[in-house]
Amino acid sequence: MGCGVTAFDEQDAIRILKENVFRTHPFPEIKTIVTGVDLSKLDQGHVSPNMGDPTKCGVWFPLGYS
Repeated sequence: MGCGVTAFDEQDAIRILKENVFRTHPFPEIKTIVTGVDLSKLDQGHVSPNMGDPTKCGVWFPLGYS
């Protein structure tokens, strides 16, 4: 599973994830970082219907961590 984050830069994205998604769990190894995500290429059956607003800074996938 992955996370969708809008941030100012890579370090900001990692900070947002650590403070929100992984606040009470160990931060996992990052396998891949994708910048400039094309929202039309995301899983239309799972990710798209379960994501927040990617135009705002913060976690937009999974929901519940904004």
